[in-house]
Amino acid sequence: MAEKIKASDLMVTTKKELNYTVACIMQVNSKSASDFTGRVIKVFGAKTASAATATGFLGLVSTFGTAGTGTAITSLSGAAATNATFAWVGGLVGGGMAAGTFLTGGLALVVGVGAYKLFGSKAREYEALKEIDRQIVDTCIILIKAINEQIEKNENPTLKELELINHHSLTPLYKLMKNNEKDIRSRLDFKNNVAFLVNALPDYKRNVLDIFSSPNNITGTS
Repeated sequence: MAEKIKASDLMVTTKKELNYTVACIMQVNSKSASDFTGRVIKVFGAKTASAATATGFLGLVSTFGTAGTGTAITSLSGAAATNATFAWVGGLVGGGMAAGTFLTGGLALVVGVGAYKLFGSKAREYEALKEIDRQIVDTCIILIKAINEQIEKNENPTLKELELINHHSLTPLYKLMKNNEKDIRSRLDFKNNVAFLVNALPDYKRNVLDIFSSPNNITGTS
């Protein structure tokens, strides 16, 4: 029998794996990646400060998302709001939400250059990333923000929320990375090429997707 995992621990693990993916793509260490995603999230939050307050996975979507008609999801209700929310989540990996959101206007990626040079890696600038690389980074950052807010709310997600995030975002993100693995790795230096292949992809599948796909092994949900 598989070992059960708490929903709160799963959130922390998922955030860690998403951050590691960002680190590989941007060729920085995990701390630098975390610092960068944190600063981008602050910029993102500042741009959307006037939006209604909501937290958690679906709360993040309904607050910052826009329906296909251009109507803010927060202004919708009932089935219309639910459908728009699910459609928006499905568009995450496709870049629907991220397009243009994280253009940081020169927000610098500050890394511990002295230490990281020992590994021979040169940090990649966010705004110079290829479209698919930026798409992956954007999606990871959005999901990290959602997880942060879920943790800060100190309220466990429901099994339905976990199912939706897995189906519409986490699994499509993995497929995007797996289907474009050679292309993504072709732009990485040796160290991060190997890390993406040996650690990022398999660890993401084992520690995130395999757990999300086995809801009976997740405890502590709302």
